[in-house]
Amino acid sequence: MTPLNTKFWMDQFALYEGQRGTIGEYYKGFEPSTYYEQIETLWNWKFGMFPQHPPDRYLDFIEKNDITDYIGMSRQESLEALMDDLDTNSPVTPVFLLHVADSSQYQYSQKYPIYDQHVWRAFDFLDANDRKPDERKLAERVGDDVQDYIKYCRFIDHNTTKVGTSELERSMFSFGKYLNSCEIETFGETRDLLKQLQNQLETPLVADDIV
Repeated sequence: MTPLNTKFWMDQFALYEGQRGTIGEYYKGFEPSTYYEQIETLWNWKFGMFPQHPPDRYLDFIEKNDITDYIGMSRQESLEALMDDLDTNSPVTPVFLLHVADSSQYQYSQKYPIYDQHVWRAFDFLDANDRKPDERKLAERVGDDVQDYIKYCRFIDHNTTKVGTSELERSMFSFGKYLNSCEIETFGETRDLLKQLQNQLETPLVADDIV
């Protein structure tokens, strides 16, 4: 696993507030007393310029079902069960629902780190980067394979001994969003770009507190 300078990329998080709100807004989203209200509040934080309100089918589901019932299962079992019950092939929204159910104003869920195209793009680049050919394409979207999310979670689990889950997830989001904004396609182009940026800033961008 190629190391990531989490402090640098977490500091860039504010640059992308148009897509993802601040961490203060995140914790404020847990002020409502009910899970239903928390989802309504945090949906806009998570999905930003996309739908501003949770689709009715999700609200109907969480109104009739207790999401905390899934939390007692293993990470993989709970995600697969919720995906089945929501009749969706994508893990992104089920992960978000589980994340909120397992978090609070004082605790950012480590069991269900938030998942989207940007954290996946960052992880896909970092994972075994030195063994991937220059012509390999960067990930453009999150896949539907639950095992991809489980693999990402193992990375989070392994590295939160040195940095908190929230900080690590935000730095991954910022790194992945940066890669997306550069309009580059391959691992080779990404490596060259990071070397140039690293030389300009005189700070290691993918080498610091994660090993």
